[in-house]
Amino acid sequence: MRRSLLLSLVLLLLAPACKEGAETDAVSSKLSLERTELSSEEGSQRVEVAAQGDWILSSDAPWLLLHLFGERSSQTISGSGSEEVVLADWTANDTDEVRTATLTLYVGDDVRVSCILTQDAGIVHEVVPDENTSYSWMEMPAVPDHQKGNTYTHIMKVQGSYSRNYTFLWDRTNLLAPWVAYPLNKTLIDASSGSNTRTDDWGVDPLLPAYEQPVLINRSYRKYDEPTKWSGYDRGHQLPSADRYNYSDNWNANRQTFYGSNMTAQLSSFNQGIWGDLEGKVRDWSKGFDTLYVVTGCTVDGSTLKVLDDELKAITVPTHYFKALLGYAGASTNMRRIYEDLKDTGYYTAIAFWFDNAAYANKNYMLCKMSVDELESLTGFDFFVNLPAAIGSGPAADVEKSIGKHW
Repeated sequence: MRRSLLLSLVLLLLAPACKEGAETDAVSSKLSLERTELSSEEGSQRVEVAAQGDWILSSDAPWLLLHLFGERSSQTISGSGSEEVVLADWTANDTDEVRTATLTLYVGDDVRVSCILTQDAGIVHEVVPDENTSYSWMEMPAVPDHQKGNTYTHIMKVQGSYSRNYTFLWDRTNLLAPWVAYPLNKTLIDASSGSNTRTDDWGVDPLLPAYEQPVLINRSYRKYDEPTKWSGYDRGHQLPSADRYNYSDNWNANRQTFYGSNMTAQLSSFNQGIWGDLEGKVRDWSKGFDTLYVVTGCTVDGSTLKVLDDELKAITVPTHYFKALLGYAGASTNMRRIYEDLKDTGYYTAIAFWFDNAAYANKNYMLCKMSVDELESLTGFDFFVNLPAAIGSGPAADVEKSIGKHW
């Protein structure tokens, strides 16, 4: 509770400035918001009203509604004195235009404070990409027809253009993603022109109902038999937060990495040890390729352990974790010169890793390396299924059965 209160206070202290009116009885009227720049997805935030006497808070847009806890949403609400439990809810923007809304606080007969909120243009047609596009991405594993309804893609905006952030396969029984697939390159992890790169904006994935995913906003996983105690398992990212440090979309790509659907229960010493070290190395490797295609995942085969989320839903603890990496270095003459030895495989090279969800005394992750073919035998997944169409079945087989020298 103390940590939540402190976080709320920090958010309010760092809140965007709003235009304030005159003082009344030496007390300034004030609105404090967590943010004024909104993504195209639906969402909610707290609004703090500071006023003396009766006040009215109004939104001029039907897509931005207000309410007090337990009350019905409306464009206009009223109260008296300072109020910290006002919520502003906004709907998803399904248009191609940026839209704005103005929040206005009235105290007495005078306008005291106004705040303008801006919401990104909608990408409703890109959130669920066309099948012929999404399943042709190089990072995608094979998706059987009976599982296609369980795959979801998040979209990000980078340098003014929309593209896929990550795709995941969802297991509704165990409440986790068996795999998360995504592209990685220097641009996506570059935070040189921005700040606040790790948002820590723990949230609920809008692509799934809350009851079908872990809700891990307040804390990490709880013990199954003692819900008030920490389980010893971290909220382990499958797509790491640091893989999405690009700031061009107000860090929305990073926020998407904090959804419950991207989390699994990783033993803390594993998450912050050998696994974290490998995640850093993967980012280093990506800087040497044009694009690094990544599939990160886990398996629950043989697991007998459960943990709980904020809502006391049971989540299965994975027994093993894996990564499959496919590097491409043929986009330019200079890169083809550097990777000349990869000419026969279309300038592609691959490596894979397999780990127990356990503490490792030796953090040398290269001891856990293997070929993609070997990892496919362990997981049952067919990784990089689109590679044969790009370079031919023979070269693709060579890539997946060997570990290149560039790792």
